[in-house]
Amino acid sequence: MTLSLEDYVKGVVAAEMPADFNIEALKAKAVAARTYAIKSLPEFGGNGVSGRLGADLTNDCQEAQAWQSEPQLQKKWGNAFSLNWQKIIWAVQETQGYCSIRQ
Repeated sequence: MTLSLEDYVKGVVAAEMPADFNIEALKAKAVAARTYAIKSLPEFGGNGVSGRLGADLTNDCQEAQAWQSEPQLQKKWGNAFSLNWQKIIWAVQETQGYCSIRQ
């Protein structure tokens, strides 16, 4: 599966932090998730995913960050999906492009 970095970050934030947390906490998590992902990418000196040829990132929380798809989140959140997903989207959009990689 191919995802944009920002879509990947949404799935990580949703999987690793309760959506009812304060928006500032969700935004901080988005920056941390994006930073971790970018540092994992081969073009930024990362190793990608070992044992998975051509994979830059994974949803295996044993190897990297947890990640959940929209269908998984719909099942997890039920009737609260729309509200929770919009909050996650907003947190990621508000921090788009931000990471804490030091040069």
